[in-house]
Amino acid sequence: MLPASRRLSYDDSVCVINELLSRQTVLELQLAARDAGIAELKVENAESKRRLAQGSTDSGKPPSTDSPFRKPPGSLRPPAAGPMPAMVTRATTWNTSPTPTKSSTTGRRQARRGSR
Repeated sequence: MLPASRRLSYDDSVCVINELLSRQTVLELQLAARDAGIAELKVENAESKRRLAQGSTDSGKPPSTDSPFRKPPGSLRPPAAGPMPAMVTRATTWNTSPTPTKSSTTGRRQARRGSR
């Protein structure tokens, strides 16, 4: 509550309230304009990101404009459900040891000599 010497008359109070309401309206309009600008910038940013992600395969740009640091896109075919049966049988018969042992090397040589 204001001291008696600083109290406003009824008419002055109405004027102050109206001034505050008009300031509030201006601020609300400014805020709405700022929100609209932010929404436009978000749309523009999303469009820029989409265009930036494109390469020569999905735009009208030549391949020479592709980044040399970006990996080329993989196959467009969906991945297979599992390994192929022929690959599985070969993989199980391969020698997976990091270095061949002497006995396995000599055994191969003797097998080749014997088959000639």
